[in-house]
Amino acid sequence: MPTEFASSAPLDVEGVPLRSLPRPSRLRAPLHTRPGAREPLASLGIETVGDLLAHLPRDRREARTVATLVPGDSATVVVEVRTIRARPVRRRGMRPLVEATVADETGPTKATFFNQPWLVEKYRPGSTASTRGATASASRRTR
Repeated sequence: MPTEFASSAPLDVEGVPLRSLPRPSRLRAPLHTRPGAREPLASLGIETVGDLLAHLPRDRREARTVATLVPGDSATVVVEVRTIRARPVRRRGMRPLVEATVADETGPTKATFFNQPWLVEKYRPGSTASTRGATASASRRTR
């Protein structure tokens, strides 16, 4: 009996055409990618369709608070967006730089995103974001 994806609950298949049912054998199929993506995916252990589906982003349980960030570390934080804006970059051909003030219960900090102007529309003030990146020097952190 087939089960729901990532669950032990039985899949209700009554009236569903056979061609629409999941095929577990396809999870073992090799992943077809562009040549430049093969090596990075392999370094993550992703070689089949099933590997890709099972690979999830870093768990929020690994998220740290703003107060525990150390300059130079790479960290995940779950924060509320306080302010966000795009500003032009003077270098020719570059997209705007997006700067945000974000905060959690331990305090605020600044976040900078490169080449992603669409973030201004997606993350309005008051929205929650989970972001991962390298931390800058302590002098740039908002107090």
